[in-house]
Amino acid sequence: MTLLFLLSALVAPFFIIRWWRWLAIVQQKEYRPDRLKAFLLSDEGKAELKRVLPRPSDFTRTGLKRPKPTARILVVAALNVITMTSQFSISIAGAINPGEAMPSLLVWGVGVGVSYLMLPISVIIDSLPSVAVSYVATWLTLRRAQKRVGAGAPKIIGIGGSYGKTSTKHLLYHFLSQKFSVFVTPKSFNNKLSVAQSIVTGYKNQQIALLEYGAYVRGEIAYLARWFKPDVAVETGFTPQHLSLFGSRENSIIAESELIAALPEQGVVYCNGVDSGAVEIAKTGAQQNNAQLKMYSGEHALLTLEDVHLNARGELQAKWNGKQMKTRLIGRQYMVNLQAAMLISQDFGMTESEIVQAAASFIPNDSFIQSHDLRTEAYLIDDGGTSNPKGFAAALELLGELSFRRKILVTAGMIDLGKESRQIHFQLGKRAKELGITVVHIGIDGHQEFVEVFEQELISSIPAAEVLLRHTDKDTVVLVEGKLPKTLESTITSLTAS
Repeated sequence: MTLLFLLSALVAPFFIIRWWRWLAIVQQKEYRPDRLKAFLLSDEGKAELKRVLPRPSDFTRTGLKRPKPTARILVVAALNVITMTSQFSISIAGAINPGEAMPSLLVWGVGVGVSYLMLPISVIIDSLPSVAVSYVATWLTLRRAQKRVGAGAPKIIGIGGSYGKTSTKHLLYHFLSQKFSVFVTPKSFNNKLSVAQSIVTGYKNQQIALLEYGAYVRGEIAYLARWFKPDVAVETGFTPQHLSLFGSRENSIIAESELIAALPEQGVVYCNGVDSGAVEIAKTGAQQNNAQLKMYSGEHALLTLEDVHLNARGELQAKWNGKQMKTRLIGRQYMVNLQAAMLISQDFGMTESEIVQAAASFIPNDSFIQSHDLRTEAYLIDDGGTSNPKGFAAALELLGELSFRRKILVTAGMIDLGKESRQIHFQLGKRAKELGITVVHIGIDGHQEFVEVFEQELISSIPAAEVLLRHTDKDTVVLVEGKLPKTLESTITSLTAS
């Protein structure tokens, strides 16, 4: 008996590391069975299942992947502790034979081994009860939020699209706040629970409410719009994201169009006219209510900018009706977000001077590309939030346009791209090669495609990436695209000038 407990204690650290990693994954996928299934079928998910033995970095503070300590994950963790304790007890009990001095180590080893291999599945199963509890809690929170919004009767501006929602929302909030009282959902909150919780805690009878509507499957936006019906809609753009959940481009288009369909009869939708997918979404939704399309960009734009260019640090500059506009937005891709905020603000009664001043005074938050000077004197462009194909491509073009001698891309690839993952990553790798960019790819998704393009030139190890970054200089620009492993993220943070 003592021997079995001692052996169990020795293998416990391996269990704890694997357990923490999978709790973090379940939390990252929002406890959703559909997202977890898509993850398990992805290259990253398969690799995670095969990741049986811990790596040396797993025993460090920055290298160990662990969940954020929320009430929900603590409940899931407690349930799984009970499950694992039961499995260990069964393994120990099965190994003990009455009348024999030595327990059966083979029986114990098989029991513990099976428990270890099945740990990811047991964590997922133990998270399912929280899904039912969350459903009830979400419904109750939606009721409270709906009553609060109903009492205040704000003009609701719904923002949808598969990319650009959050940046457009925060930019528009800054503009409209110069003249009106405005409520906005924080960060990229766009599902039914996060939107409802935000309203319950933050809506104080403001005149305007800016809500972001997101979805992973058809029906989710329509459901949220039934609780908070938009008066005006903004369609920011379309990119093949979360196709592993939507199943097809058509399903994604229909899902995004649900926001437009929820508008009142002949309601107004502001649309990104340079994005054919956004136009298709708007027209699809408008079939339900004859919504009026107002293009804020493209050939039929109701507002145009002239002399659009970037300064030496990549900040967007332009002229509008003869007025010079200077912004701190990094990259040409934000021009359409700026046009959306300007046109809507103009329609809401703001003057040209107020709009120009709002553009100049806006300080990008972490929903936008950030810039920093490294201690090595290199210039860092941080697009480390959630990555999408069009944003990734735009960031590469930004990198190509800047006049630095050396250009470095650091990425871990993009997730949830389904069957289009290979083609998208290959094209991005090919473009990076054409632009003469040195690429560091630390991840699984898209790695093989980048290898095919760069071959031996691709940097694929964290130690090599750290050496490269520490030997940059004032003639170097570094682009961080998407989320990185914590160890590399920590290295970049340590290099960032205070």
